Amino acid sequence: MKTSAPTACYSIATHLKWWHSSLGQPSTGSVPISRGILNTITLRTQDRISAHSVLAEIYAKTPFVQVLSPGQLPNVHSVTKTNLCVIGTVARGDNTVIVSVLDNLVKGAAGQAVQNLNLMFGYEPTAGLVS
Repeated sequence: MKTSAPTACYSIATHLKWWHSSLGQPSTGSVPISRGILNTITLRTQDRISAHSVLAEIYAKTPFVQVLSPGQLPNVHSVTKTNLCVIGTVARGDNTVIVSVLDNLVKGAAGQAVQNLNLMFGYEPTAGLVS
């Protein structure tokens, strides 16, 4: 089944009960889409560390990873048929939710294989890949 509606998380920072009950608890979900993966990670930060700033610094020069502005969340349809992984963060106090999306058919095995072959043979890692 394929859905035409955007598939994304919503109202993460406004469901107070969710914040208290979800930290450290695994959660899974399933949506009717033909391709794509949406991951959520909940964490508690220490010493005022911003998960967003850490992710933005780590991936600043990575061609196939985009870190959105704080509070913005990605949706699966935005990465369909691309080799992109898009990451968003929502923070509330010392709690943060990280959401990432990717197209498992491109960013997964196929895109990874092309990117690795490019590196093995001295080509630009982005050669032949759609971003």
